[in-house]
Amino acid sequence: MIKEYIGWKKLGASDNTILVYENYLSKFSRHCFTTKQNPLDHSTLHSFLVSCKRSNKGVPVKGNTLNAILTCLKSFFKYFLESGQITRNPASMIPRFKEEAATIIGFKPDEAKELLNSSYDSPYSDYWTPMILLGWHYGMRLGDTACFQRPWVNNKTKQIKFIPAKRKKKEIILPLVPDVDLALSKVPHEDDTYYFPLARDRYYFRGTLSNQFKKIVKDAGLDHSLTFHCLRHGAATRMLKQGVRTTTITEIIGWESPAMLQRYIDRDEEDISKALEGSITV
Repeated sequence: MIKEYIGWKKLGASDNTILVYENYLSKFSRHCFTTKQNPLDHSTLHSFLVSCKRSNKGVPVKGNTLNAILTCLKSFFKYFLESGQITRNPASMIPRFKEEAATIIGFKPDEAKELLNSSYDSPYSDYWTPMILLGWHYGMRLGDTACFQRPWVNNKTKQIKFIPAKRKKKEIILPLVPDVDLALSKVPHEDDTYYFPLARDRYYFRGTLSNQFKKIVKDAGLDHSLTFHCLRHGAATRMLKQGVRTTTITEIIGWESPAMLQRYIDRDEEDISKALEGSITV
């Protein structure tokens, strides 16, 4: 069933989406085999999602991720329901999980330097150092950096042309920052398509990439709550402080609207104090 569904999904989905769905469905299949539960029973889906929630080494999996898995399962069963192979969609009975609001914590410049220094000592520095630079300079998501492709970099024009996974095939063109250029030039050529094939594998199949980043953060002596996505927040905040127009920031980060800035920029107490210096005491 999984092969049939994935074959149909390939007709309209991106390669990255296919990899994610294959991963989720393979885990669900193993869960059904191990527990000997009926995959068409909604209680089986519920127990599977509960197991996913507890599977990340004692750290609860966020509702956003669980909802992504649930969306995959709903689509999977919907396909067979519409083709007449099953009579109901068991996933439709599972309510969505509560999603966490986006954090407003962002890396400060000095923290980003400490993070970068820590990445040099990582056994996986071949991909973590350039990935951190991509996140810091361009605000790229972890998945986009892990799947960063060699054809996207034009060394002649010193430009990067890439399509974010969540941008719906809309291409972004950016200048190639010198330190990113240098870091990418040092990456071992192990794959003709991807700069970091091992990172891509760990992002989609092993689920260990975020844990590796947490280790780098810890070794740098930084706040343990800082995630790779916080580089995105820091990038947006830094650009705004440097006077970059909101429309330009929106283009660089890859948002659909400048309104997204309000969710990402940090609340700076120093800026607030400066803004109030001219207040008149009544």
